Order: sequence, then structure tokens, then C-alpha cells
Amino acid sequence: MAFFFRNELKFWVYTESGGEVNFNREVSLEVHDAVKPIGVLFEQEEMYNSITKNNFPGTIREIYKSTDKTFMIYTKGISEVLTREINRDEPDGQRELEKL
Repeated sequence: MAFFFRNELKFWVYTESGGEVNFNREVSLEVHDAVKPIGVLFEQEEMYNSITKNNFPGTIREIYKSTDKTFMIYTKGISEVLTREINRDEPDGQRELEKL
């Protein structure tokens, strides 16, 4: 089994044995051009939405496990430059973001 957090390009693999769940390994993706999430201080939590409104970071979408391989679907994210050009208040802008 594998667990991951939103916007982390890594996941943690666990094995189940004898009714126990044990940590096996951490797997980090090396996606050099992925968009990183913007961190927001706890003191600024009220401004979180305005600080991150143009931040669409890379993220793992799905993980599939076969008997000997793990397959992952992820996105690299959308650059802040591009998201600033799209008007998300308009339906066309929302559709454009969905396509990206």
C-alpha cells in the first residue's frame, strides 16, 4: 500500500504483515520542472487563498501497484505566469485550466 499527500511528489510504501502495517520505503519523484507548492506561514493563514491563487503545483494523481511494479500518474503543475493570464472568473478560463 502507498500513501501520499496532496502536492508532494513523493510517496511512502508500507507493507502489511501479521496484522501490522510497517514502513517500507520513501519514493521521491525527480521531476525537475515541476511547479512547487507555495508555503504559507500559520500567521498568514487568513491570506492563504490570495497568496496561493496562482499556484497550481505538481501533484500525484493516482498510484497503481502490480505484482512487481508501481505506476504513477502525476501532473507537473501549471506555471504562475500562465495562470495569471487565465481569467478564472469566466467559464472559458475555467475550462482552459481544466485542459492544462
